[in-house]
Amino acid sequence: MKGFKALLLFLLATCFLASAQNRISVSGPSIKLASVTILVRDYDEAAKWYSTNLGFQVNDNRDMRPGRRWVTMSSGQDPNFRIILHKPGTGYMALDKTLSTDRVGKETYWILQTSDFDAIFKRLTAAGVRFRSDVHLERWAKEVVFEDLYGNLWVLQQATKENELSPQK
Repeated sequence: MKGFKALLLFLLATCFLASAQNRISVSGPSIKLASVTILVRDYDEAAKWYSTNLGFQVNDNRDMRPGRRWVTMSSGQDPNFRIILHKPGTGYMALDKTLSTDRVGKETYWILQTSDFDAIFKRLTAAGVRFRSDVHLERWAKEVVFEDLYGNLWVLQQATKENELSPQK
């Protein structure tokens, strides 16, 4: 019995250490995946499809100014992760204005929120990451678009106010 307890303790300790070794610890500013932008041809058609077929909920749907709408959706299981519907050519950043409708179904923007934009921007710059936009400051966030090694687009952003990453009316 004494040997069995020692063996069990050894196995538990080994599993715990192996599990701890598989976790990669990164010190410094935090980054979390917060949103994804999906290019669509029609806001209403897309919102209806994602609601009907996937059960997503429309969280925000409003006209921002002529030719621009802000439409976000989420899963009831994870309301903090947003899906932003985006019609090419209607965004506020210069890169958005150059996107054509032939990119619909072929491109997404993965949006990363950070606690320290400047530190992460500096790290990405030092690593030779290719930026597709200048740093852009809106009322709700400071952000920049960059490419990963395959050309996928990512947005790094930091809220200008605590927990407020949504355009104001």
